[in-house]
Amino acid sequence: MDSSMFKTRDKITLLIFEELFSKMTLLKYSIPSDFIKKGWDIYLEIKKSKINIEHKRRGLDDKIFKYIISTLLIRENIFPIFLNAKVAFVPNINY
Repeated sequence: MDSSMFKTRDKITLLIFEELFSKMTLLKYSIPSDFIKKGWDIYLEIKKSKINIEHKRRGLDDKIFKYIISTLLIRENIFPIFLNAKVAFVPNINY
């Protein structure tokens, strides 16, 4: 995986997602929610083994959830993906 596609200063997020991504590419699923559930369960296992300080674990969930959703959309051939996009005419909505 080309890690330059992720704009993050947080190296632990990138390391966790690289491991998660390698396992998610092999996932079989019948409906998209299965993929999200299985991916999230794998992430929780990886997070526990990589980070042993609770306050550092909390900030990862949001980023990894976005990456799991993006991975699913790409697997389902839904393009393009925009992270951190502002939604026009909808105040206070940032994706």
